Amino acid sequence: MTSPIWGQYDDAPTVTISGKVRNFDPKNLEILFVFSRAGFFQESAIRTNMDKNGNFKASFKTYIPTEFEVCYKLAPIFTASVYPKDNIYIKSFSSYKENMTNPIGVVFKGSSAKFNSEIFFFKRLCFNSNINPYKPLPVQWVPLDRFTPVAYAKYLKDTVLVKCDDLLKCYVQKYKPSVEALEWCKFYYEVNEYYEQLAHYPGDYFSSEGYYNVKERVENYIKKKDIPVPEIYYNPLTSSLPLKNSMFLNSIALADYIRTFYNYIIKKTVCEQNSEYCNKYEWRGLKTNCNFDSLKIAGIRKYIKDPLLKQMLLANTLVDGMYCKEKLMSFKKYESSIVKQQIKEPYLKSHLYYMYEKAKKVVEEREKEKK
Repeated sequence: MTSPIWGQYDDAPTVTISGKVRNFDPKNLEILFVFSRAGFFQESAIRTNMDKNGNFKASFKTYIPTEFEVCYKLAPIFTASVYPKDNIYIKSFSSYKENMTNPIGVVFKGSSAKFNSEIFFFKRLCFNSNINPYKPLPVQWVPLDRFTPVAYAKYLKDTVLVKCDDLLKCYVQKYKPSVEALEWCKFYYEVNEYYEQLAHYPGDYFSSEGYYNVKERVENYIKKKDIPVPEIYYNPLTSSLPLKNSMFLNSIALADYIRTFYNYIIKKTVCEQNSEYCNKYEWRGLKTNCNFDSLKIAGIRKYIKDPLLKQMLLANTLVDGMYCKEKLMSFKKYESSIVKQQIKEPYLKSHLYYMYEKAKKVVEEREKEKK
């Protein structure tokens, strides 16, 4: 794959966001901007305040196209996608539901306005179809204990992906979107409704609502180890590879998609080779263990074939949980072999070093406070 950089820059260009919230609490003027950096699961956040009329303005730097959420009272009210150097204006209500149910819930102006309007129409269609990650859904369950892994994968394919095709046909017929917007919407749906459910099995098996009796669920959790999952089960995860430039405009879904491979690598290299890490998911508390990093890095290099995906997973492994001495040591251990040789994309490498220096300063300050 060619580099996803849309132009090379000595410094990351600035994106400017401004707008107006129409319904808000005069006693609570804080607005939160949350955006995902491609290749890193941690989210960056910017806080600012509206003025007394609900107007706001903020900016952030990015080398690549990215997607951000605007949150009010800690809840997302809308998302938008931008290119480096974009200047975008957004007018919105104060809640996600108001935006989705009102014909003029969100108005975009400036750079990328047409594209953002197109994907907003699709999100509204999903909302009205009861498919939305931000909308509380009725309690629904799939009895995972009644499926084998292969049968569960087929179930998802026959239900979720069929519904995706129907929804996209309706979207095209009603709104006639651009090719770029259609690609965005397809990827958005597949990640939220298909890939994540696929990757979380069999972990969700033990918390499935199929176990009505709490005692029974606990007993099954204790007695059973992970369900043996054949390697072909994970093949559908690769159906959106190689990573495409258009996915960067959908960076929230892209981060979630990349995370599904992270779960797969843990399963393949940590759980299968080192059962003590996997028993009852105790490995979740061992993220600062350098040996744990070694296992993940070995798995990523062995099983991940897409060059860009491999770089992103390696970058995230090094930066995940970096605010401790062990992880800083792990970074230095792999600096020459991974950071300098394996990670080629400038935006990944520069942000890695930025995170390292930031974490190092925090850890050093903690040590001084202890003394």
